Amino acid sequence: MSFKDIKGQKEAKEFFQKAVSKDRLGFFYIFAGPDGVGKGLFARELAKSLFCESGALRPGKPSVGTLDNCSSCPACLRIDSDNHPDVNWLDVRESAELVSVKDARPLQDALYLKPAEGPFKVAIVRQADRLSIAAANSLLKTLEEPPPGALLILLAAALEALPATVRSRGQVVRFYPLPRDVVEKMLCQRGLGEEEARYLAAISQGSPGRALEIAQRDGFQEKRNLVEAFAHLSKENDLKVAEELYRRAGKDAQNSMERRKRLLNLITYLLYFYRDIYLLREEAQGLLVNEDQGDLVRRLSQRLKSGAVEKIITILLETKRNLLYHSNQHLVLAVLTKEIVNLAVP
Repeated sequence: MSFKDIKGQKEAKEFFQKAVSKDRLGFFYIFAGPDGVGKGLFARELAKSLFCESGALRPGKPSVGTLDNCSSCPACLRIDSDNHPDVNWLDVRESAELVSVKDARPLQDALYLKPAEGPFKVAIVRQADRLSIAAANSLLKTLEEPPPGALLILLAAALEALPATVRSRGQVVRFYPLPRDVVEKMLCQRGLGEEEARYLAAISQGSPGRALEIAQRDGFQEKRNLVEAFAHLSKENDLKVAEELYRRAGKDAQNSMERRKRLLNLITYLLYFYRDIYLLREEAQGLLVNEDQGDLVRRLSQRLKSGAVEKIITILLETKRNLLYHSNQHLVLAVLTKEIVNLAVP
């Protein structure tokens, strides 16, 4: 893997190409954009370029005006395996919802150590928008007095979640969703079938990382089962379906935040299903994403009353908001199934 293998992100590539060609690589950058679009991959490739034994970005070497690296020298291979002494990563612990100041401090301390294999010390924080207030504040001292040769990169899906005092000190580099056809091609190259790749490319909103994450959890089959359950929703089984939805999201979840994320994915499946029903009624069959369950889409399109589909879509959008801010997720799901039954069942 190298920079040329990173799909899209033309602006980010041009930004750093310009910085490198003018020898103006800064100390602190914030990579902002949706999860799964290449922020972490780009940060890794940038780090590899700094340490690559080809010497393109190493001090004392003439600039060759490129960000690329060989990806095969010992330095590149160690960075790829997260085993380089001068490149440090910080992740949210599996059992935690936020990065604590205790978790963040070793990363900051590492920036002040003398580099072991070159002139740089690199620190990369994944999911920086989940830094606790204390952890974010502890970074300020490092930002105000950066050590020489240090490079700090924060990866954030929600830029506004970072304190303004942190945001104002960094150069924000934007990362964007990829075109659907590009994501679909990437998924097919990973071995997914065309039908599954087409569906996941549509619902992942330009994020190949999110699409692959769903695929790894057998999300395509999970979607099919969920849609079938809601297509046969009744006044006798609505609470049972809500219970199953809650149980399915919590299976192997490390914490409530992960359960919430999975619930939001499940509601997204339903949104695209009822969206397809709406599009079919508007004679826009070419835009359907649930092609594998087209018969079910057509059957419900004929069965649901006029105006019911639009109301169900509104209810699903409200459910997503409620799941974000309501602590009783089980109650939110019970209300969802009850409201859909009232609209869909005579």
